[in-house]
Formats: sequence, C-alpha cells, structure tokens
Amino acid sequence: MDRMLDRNRLKQRVTADVDRRRKELIELSLNIHANPEVAFEEHKSAAVLSEFLEANGFVVERGICEISTAFRATAGSGEPRIALLAEYDALPGVGHGCGHNIIGTASCAAGIALKPLLEDSAGTVMVIGTPAEEAAGGKVYMAARGAFQGLDCAMMVHPGNRNTADGYDALFNTTIGLDNTATGFNALLNNTTGGQNTAVGAQALYSNTEGQANMANGFQALYSNTTG
Repeated sequence: MDRMLDRNRLKQRVTADVDRRRKELIELSLNIHANPEVAFEEHKSAAVLSEFLEANGFVVERGICEISTAFRATAGSGEPRIALLAEYDALPGVGHGCGHNIIGTASCAAGIALKPLLEDSAGTVMVIGTPAEEAAGGKVYMAARGAFQGLDCAMMVHPGNRNTADGYDALFNTTIGLDNTATGFNALLNNTTGGQNTAVGAQALYSNTEGQANMANGFQALYSNTTG
C-alpha cells in the first residue's frame, strides 16, 4: 500500500511537470514536424532536442556511436540507470507521418520530469537520441556500438490510436522482465535499492493504474497536434 501511495504521489508530481510545460512541448514538437529530416540528416531536430535537454540541466554528448545526429543526455548517477529513447527522423517524401516529432519530444519531456526526483534519490536518467529509425534502423548500429550497455531499462512511446504497454528484451540480449499486463514496467522496482523514487517515477510516467502505457495527460495535446 505504501508503495502504491508513493507511486501515485510521484506520478502526480511528474505529470504536473509535464503539464506545466505543455505550451513549450507542443511548440517543440511542431517545430520538428515543420522541419522534417530523413535518416542520418536530422541535424536540426537533434540540435533542438539536445539543446532543450541541456537547458534543463542535462549533460549532453553529441555525435555518439560515430553517428553525427545521435546524442546522449544524462542526469544523476548510480542505479537504476533508465534511458528514454528519442526518435526524430522523418519519412522520405512524406515528412513526419509516423509521429517521430512526438516521440522525440515526449522522451525529452519524460527525462526532464524525472530529473527533480534525483535530488532525493539515487539513479541515472538518460535521454538517448536514436536517429535513422525509418530507413536504416539506427538503434541497431547504436546497440552494436555500445549505446545501451549498462542500462537497467530503456523506454519510449509511439503515437497511436490506443494505449498499450509492451516489454522487449532483445535489444539488450538479456531478460529484463518487463510486465505488460498489470503493472507496466514493474521490473524497475525489483532492481532498485537507493533509487526507488527514480524507478517509481519512471514507472509512473508510463503506467496508469490499469497498467496501460500513458505518457501523462500533458502529451494528449501533442497527439492532437500531429498533422502528418
């Protein structure tokens, strides 16, 4: 019961942070949408997202994994080590028909909302910019070059017409035990010591009380502003 109360409290806290940034997040998403860039050419998109994270206290490494438009933004230290994956490439000849402008913005917003929890809890929050998803499977190159080593969990959201939660372990070639039935990303809670608040906060961003993926109410506005 105490854990549930704590999770609900942290969910309210991170949701409020996202809601407070509503206008800024919509503008960021629409900026990327209006300036579509295809695989490995996402220079403007990577720049605006990484600068947004940097302005909010993240330490940003650019050009990671020998890819000029990939980045890693980090806040905190220790375990658990949680990554939010940001996509931002567009479809050739179409633009942002797949909503990657929303994915990149949502992951950045999630990371920024989690960062204040690190003030009283151990843990590392990263936002990893993963370009070239549409045409080249950029994450494959990044995984082979060690981008995801040492993580306890990596998450992202994709815009769609329903809320679902899915867990995958193939990327890390290990079992991370994500529960996609009742409690969402509960595996984080089973692998935390001093980082409980960070882990619970991450779970709260992605899971409502029914266990469905739900990036917080503030992102509903981003979905309704996707025109592609």
